[in-house]
This record gives sequence, structure tokens and C-alpha cells, in this order.
Amino acid sequence: MSYTPNIRGYFCTQRVPEGHELIGLTVEKVPCARMFDPTIYLDAFLQKADGVLVVGCRTSDCRNTASKVHNVRRIEILKELLDGTDLKGRFQVLWLLGAEEGHVPEHAENFVTELRERGPVHYSPRLELELRAMKEMLEARRVRNFVAKYHQLVERNNVFGENLLQADVDAGLREAVRAEYARALIHSAARKAPVSVEEASELFGLQPSEVLGHVTAMLKRNALEIASIEGNIPRYKAIGGEAGQ
Repeated sequence: MSYTPNIRGYFCTQRVPEGHELIGLTVEKVPCARMFDPTIYLDAFLQKADGVLVVGCRTSDCRNTASKVHNVRRIEILKELLDGTDLKGRFQVLWLLGAEEGHVPEHAENFVTELRERGPVHYSPRLELELRAMKEMLEARRVRNFVAKYHQLVERNNVFGENLLQADVDAGLREAVRAEYARALIHSAARKAPVSVEEASELFGLQPSEVLGHVTAMLKRNALEIASIEGNIPRYKAIGGEAGQ
């Protein structure tokens, strides 16, 4: 018997093809795919989905102007992070014009076929930890504030009356995401069991000095505390709060 994947689809009501169903794809109609907080799509993977397909309108066709600024960029961040894990290629996002909606069934069928051939996801403890860290990072105040101000920084003068280059803003956003994700990884690991700087460094492929810097910041923010000291090596546990601010 051939494998049937568990794929969650989130389709804007403007982009749902009528009378077209695919075995393995469960479609949820949403008012606007851009309005949804991307952690909703991440939750589908936390619930052991084999793939997620998001179909919505391009910016020029989107009726919900308020949703254009924030969530799409956070969705892009999520896709980039997921592609760095065992879920690479399993999160697909299609922003389409009205004239392109006829291609939705073909895109969906190709996606289902690809994931059927790839088989189910192996949700290892490492992958689940990464997913929870992504969720924590996307909800972090620093990332949300940066994304909310992104267009203001690029398109309008900042507080100093200067226009920033988009490349500089993008670089700043990438650095904020990288730092907050690293802290969220450490925080997520410390929720499961106390962890040392060396252990976190080996687990996530980070330099010990970088891990120590993140741990120091999280200690100041009451996100971590010392659980024990073994042979002069402290081990840290999570005590709540955000990993980063």
C-alpha cells in the first residue's frame, strides 16, 4: 500500500480551487493567509504534519492591507529556518495573482506527490526542540518589533532623519533572528534538562564563547538560572520568561 502523507493546507478563500480534492492534503480555508501568525503553520509541524502548504494572494491582490507588513516577513523567516532542518522543502508558500489561481491544483498535486515519495517525517527529539525554539524566536519581542518597523526603516526616515539601505536592514534582521534563535535553542534544551555551555555548544554547533554570551544575557533576564555546579562547570535550567528581549 502506498504511503499517504499528512499535509496541512492553509488556503486563502480567494485562492481555493473548487471541486478539487487530494488524498493526503487537508485544506483549511482562511480569510487571509497573510493574516495568520506564522506560528500557526509551525504548530502543524509540532502536531506531526508531513508538510504544510500555504496559498494566498500576492501583495498587489491582497485585500487586507494591514497584513502586508508584518506576517509575510515572519513567514519568510520561518521558511528559511525550516529549510535548515530535516523539514527542508516541506513548507511551501505560494503567493498568487488572481490569474494564476488555476495553477493551484497542479502545485498542490506536485507537493503531495513529492512528500509521498519522501515518506513520513522522523520527528526526532532534536527536531522537536528546533521547532519549539523557532516558535519562541518568532514570538520574541525583539524580532516582532524589528519586523514591525522593517518598512519604516527602509521606506521612511529613521529617528535620525536618514534612509537606511534595505541591505543593511536585512542584515540587521538576520542577525537579530540568528541571535534570538540561538537563545531559544539553548532555552528549549534547558527546559528539558539542565545543560552546560559546552553541551549546548556541541548540541547546536555554536562556539562556546557565543553560547556563554547568550547564557549570560538570559541569566540577567531571568530566563535561566544555575541548576548545579559539577567540577566547576555550571549547568543551567530554564525558569520561564523569554530567552531574548
